[in-house]
Amino acid sequence: MRGNRTWDGNGTFPSAVSMLNNIYQVRSLPMQLVLLSATLPPSFMPELATSYNLLSNVTVIRQLTNRPEHIYLLEKISSDEFLDRTIQILDEKEEDWREEDRALIFVTSIALGQKLVDITNHAFYVGDRDKMSDTERQTAYQQWMEGTKNVMVATSAFSTGNDYPHVRLVIHLDKPFNMLEFVQGQGRAARDRRAAKCYLLTPKEAGRPSTKEAGLMTENKVAMYEHVYTYGLKLCLRYGISSYIDGTGVSCQALACNQLCCVCLRDPQHDAEAIRIANMPKSKAAVAKNVDDRRPSLHTPTPADSSSSMSVMSQEPFAQAAKRAKQMTSMQQQHKNAKVEDMVTALCRLEDICCLFQVLGEESEETNHNLYCCPCFGSRVDRNWDEYKEWRKKLRYVRWHKKICWLCHIPQLNDTLHPMFSKTKEGRPDCRYADTLAPVAFAIYHHGSLKQSAQSHFDQSWEDQGSFARWLMGKPADNSESNLIDFFMWYSRINEDGA
Repeated sequence: MRGNRTWDGNGTFPSAVSMLNNIYQVRSLPMQLVLLSATLPPSFMPELATSYNLLSNVTVIRQLTNRPEHIYLLEKISSDEFLDRTIQILDEKEEDWREEDRALIFVTSIALGQKLVDITNHAFYVGDRDKMSDTERQTAYQQWMEGTKNVMVATSAFSTGNDYPHVRLVIHLDKPFNMLEFVQGQGRAARDRRAAKCYLLTPKEAGRPSTKEAGLMTENKVAMYEHVYTYGLKLCLRYGISSYIDGTGVSCQALACNQLCCVCLRDPQHDAEAIRIANMPKSKAAVAKNVDDRRPSLHTPTPADSSSSMSVMSQEPFAQAAKRAKQMTSMQQQHKNAKVEDMVTALCRLEDICCLFQVLGEESEETNHNLYCCPCFGSRVDRNWDEYKEWRKKLRYVRWHKKICWLCHIPQLNDTLHPMFSKTKEGRPDCRYADTLAPVAFAIYHHGSLKQSAQSHFDQSWEDQGSFARWLMGKPADNSESNLIDFFMWYSRINEDGA
């Protein structure tokens, strides 16, 4: 199992944590596991051990990830200078570049990438399917691979899985989201072992990430901030990267084969080890107070460990781990079934009625009319049907949402709640509750007291319909499918209590 493929499937690190939530199910079979990862910081190991339900005598073998062919360069500049400086660097491409050599420019926003592409006409790769079709992505990739356009501007969706060997230049623009994403992006360079320049063009100042929530995401963000703004141009850049990824720092001066970073070029006598690297926030697994006593203790093997550990290991520990994994799977399924039952009950209460009118109308009034002709439009809501439809278009799902119907906004947890996604002859999903969740949310926003209660419950303050829609589509809480689902279930509970 390639552990590094777990990280960042769609351009951001949060997907990594969510994908690990159910990975313990691989232990349902009583067998030995071998986990391989290219970039896994030591601080991630407790979380990984818990997720995979590893045994207590697990063996951890690490090798240094130092890339001696990388020339690390950091420039803190004004955001207004990003495009001009990038173009200048591209114009300064080495004269000895070969025909097969390429450049990659990673941007943190599609808007920034589009500005650069409009000026340079380079290839552009965006992972968001709403912004770029599969055909457009394939065309951009082929142009870059074939050399029709030897510079690719890309979001972080391109930072993993692309192993083209002759990348001579990598530029990160703005502030990378986290350290792993940054390292993976720069890791695209010099896979042919020839020297390559790895630039980071970043703002002169940036706010320190909040550490209110302990966890892997926070650790990654803080590590990126520390690397750029705490140590920045004072510490060997290679040393800062390797300290986080490997747990052991390797400076440019430590090995004769290492290319020198901009810090070591400026100060050849620089002693990276003289600067103490700050401790990173611990992961959730490391700070949890109710840690299971069976959590494995991780160690790097001695020769005796590696030669004898498997010879004395019986099948019994594997069987116990498999039993625990099956118990966890059963508990998770029970939890999902209970969640589905609650959602179905809430949805059935609003079936075959106008949900907008159910929230805003009077109890004595008739509710079984179509949504588009609801009398609440223009009376109790200062909006018409067309304006509601425009608002509803803002409910678009992004990378942190999994298997949610774009029409009815219901997750496909099982076939009882929502059947497997399929389209009718008209090209629309076959949804039983197509006009339920969105109208309920829209109505609550326009219901004075309900809106205030919702803002208080979710600790939010929605300035307008747009900010409300953005929150509904924002990153949901752990183990939640979407904020819209949470919002709807909150209404269902208070409505039931009121009844």
